[in-house]
Amino acid sequence: MFKNSAAMCNGTSGYASGIATVEFAKSIAGLPKAFFGTVALWQKRAQDRQHLRALDSHLLTDMGLTRASAQLESSKPFWRS
Repeated sequence: MFKNSAAMCNGTSGYASGIATVEFAKSIAGLPKAFFGTVALWQKRAQDRQHLRALDSHLLTDMGLTRASAQLESSKPFWRS
């Protein structure tokens, strides 16, 4: 009863703080998924840039790229888009 009285005096309700707690728990629970998703994206970028670096000039021309633009893209660090 005292806990509810204190919440009422502060202008908050137990229901609202319970929702905030659930939302916080959901955001914390989603961190591993976000982390591993980011790592997977970085690995894919690194792999794609390595493949781009290995392409022949005629394949780059077919894709509408120059050797210079392919080298510029493939030289970016994996964390840059």
